[in-house]
Amino acid sequence: MKRCKYCGESYTSHSGNNKRGSWYGEQGNYGWECDSCKKGRLSKPGKPVKNPCCGKDPCVCVIQGRPGRRGPAGPAGAVGAVGPAGPAGPAGATGATGVGLTGIVAFNPAVAPTYPVGQVVTFDGSTYLVNSASPTGTPDTSPDYTLLAAAGATGTGPTGVTGDPGPTGATGATGTGATGATGVTGATGDTGATGVTGATGATGVTGDTGATGATGPTGTTVTGPFRSDYASAIQINTITVPVGGLVSFTSAAYTSGITFNGTDTFTLNQLGLYSIEFNVNTAENTGASVFNLLENSAPLNSMGNSATSGGNMGDGGIIEVSPGIPINVSVQNNSSGPRTLTAVPATFTGSAASIRIIRFADGILF
Repeated sequence: MKRCKYCGESYTSHSGNNKRGSWYGEQGNYGWECDSCKKGRLSKPGKPVKNPCCGKDPCVCVIQGRPGRRGPAGPAGAVGAVGPAGPAGPAGATGATGVGLTGIVAFNPAVAPTYPVGQVVTFDGSTYLVNSASPTGTPDTSPDYTLLAAAGATGTGPTGVTGDPGPTGATGATGTGATGATGVTGATGDTGATGVTGATGATGVTGDTGATGATGPTGTTVTGPFRSDYASAIQINTITVPVGGLVSFTSAAYTSGITFNGTDTFTLNQLGLYSIEFNVNTAENTGASVFNLLENSAPLNSMGNSATSGGNMGDGGIIEVSPGIPINVSVQNNSSGPRTLTAVPATFTGSAASIRIIRFADGILF
């Protein structure tokens, strides 16, 4: 067997085979070449032969040499997808029985010394495990107990809707227990405080006329009567007079011998005798009332009533003014509390309070 000196193709002897496209015989003076690589045939030099391998002239096939050495290993390929899980292995051996929470009891200090190790108890909302035989103390402080679960915090959720009232239950039977024995009489208590003085009783029947008294001494002759000085005043508004307070007046008229401070006090400046009258109208439901006629801040006369429905009351008196010694005149509330005076038609010109002062004599009594 020979190989083409150009392409390395092998051939076998074909004597006398000169057909186009077949291998030439062994003879030849051309060092042998295949039909594909031969440029022409001896019988017809110069005429190209179409190559049977690639069909082109000249041949464009790559001449294959001997196999080379194995090249270096290429880089590792990407990791493939995880394969399916294998079949489950056989079941393992059964483990030891653990400590359960069965037999939970509420902590009782009387029986606590008998608790065995592992006993579960509850205390103040928390759960504990006994870790020492015959435990001592209480679970929240003793090392003989192990905390398993602390008490939960108080919930703070919204208050639920109030349910409908349930039906009224049946009336229970009336009890009829026996009457208990009479207890021992207690000691007499201390005497209570004296009560408030009651209202003044009704006026009694007029007594018999007494014997005529001895004739008194002859009095000092005075000049009169005449009205050289006078004053009058009213309170047209409803007012409240405090305890010990003076009655005020809103409108006043007076002569030169008498002066007025503009609120509640008249001053008698002229020598002589004066007649004073006053009235006040107390409001309803004000209680018993007492009002004083004051002479230089001292009570001259008083008038009171026991009616709780209010009403009009008045009083008066005679005042002597000495030379050079003026006298102040006013009306004071001497009741047990403030008193309201109201303007009603039943009093002088329909006022809440009024006062009249008349100087009726020019001298003094003694």
